Amino acid sequence: MVPTVREVIDFLAEAYRLPRPHFGVPFAIAYPFARSMELLDPVVPWDPLVTRSIVHLLEETGATNARAAELLGYQPRVHWKDAIRMQMDEMATRQQTPMKMYKPITP
Repeated sequence: MVPTVREVIDFLAEAYRLPRPHFGVPFAIAYPFARSMELLDPVVPWDPLVTRSIVHLLEETGATNARAAELLGYQPRVHWKDAIRMQMDEMATRQQTPMKMYKPITP
C-alpha cells in the first residue's frame, strides 16, 4: 500500500508529535508562494517556510506498488510506517542539529 500524504502527516503527528500543517492551498498557489519564500531567503534570518521541492514532494502522483512491480519488479518488504520509524530512529541517532529543509542554491 502506498500511503497518501495525509496518511503520512497524520502518522508523524500521532507517533512523533510533529505538527500538522495549519492550512492547505492549491498547488497552483503553493508553487509561487514557495518561490517567493526562496527569493526572500537571502534577506531574512530564518529558513524558508516552504520550498518548491517540498511542494513537489507533497503532490500525489498516483504511484502504486502494483505499477512499480509491473515496471520494475519492485516488491515492498517493509511497511511504510515501519520505514518511517526506521528513518526517524536513524535521524535521532545521527542528526546533531535540525536538518535544513533545503540546500542553498549556489551560482
